[in-house]
Amino acid sequence: MSEAALSNLYLTDLEPHFYIEREITGSHFSGKRLRLEAVLKPKAASMWKREDVAFGIEFKDTDRFAKSYDTKNLTQWLAQCIDYANTNWDNFGYLYIFCCPSLVDEVPESVLSNPMFATVEIAAPVDEKEIEIPPYFPTYSGLTPEQKWIYLKLLSNPYDTNVTK
Repeated sequence: MSEAALSNLYLTDLEPHFYIEREITGSHFSGKRLRLEAVLKPKAASMWKREDVAFGIEFKDTDRFAKSYDTKNLTQWLAQCIDYANTNWDNFGYLYIFCCPSLVDEVPESVLSNPMFATVEIAAPVDEKEIEIPPYFPTYSGLTPEQKWIYLKLLSNPYDTNVTK
């Protein structure tokens, strides 16, 4: 599926819940002008922690990436995400950027099982209601293993209102 078709598919589903602006441009700190596929603002902003929330989405046709998960394609995709996070988007400022599909879903298990990640402690809480909700702008190192679980769960589905209750 092309990136345009993928974008249309997801944005059509999101449109009842978000104001969507497509083809947003912005200035990277290097001076280069970049283009982002979409910026979303919730229609029911009062349900969010901050009513001025907005975030960007960049769509990728992952079928065109080599299924060998070569370092080049994943590194380029990651570099683009970093560039976008360091871009001052016209009329929006700096935004959180989401990849669709998730970059993490495209990383093979062999990469995630790397010993480098063995020191990251994440634990499913016995009772999520007993765990303090992570702050709005958490530092990953400042979270408990149970809070990391909740934070990653929230990032995996930001529309699940049960995560932060």
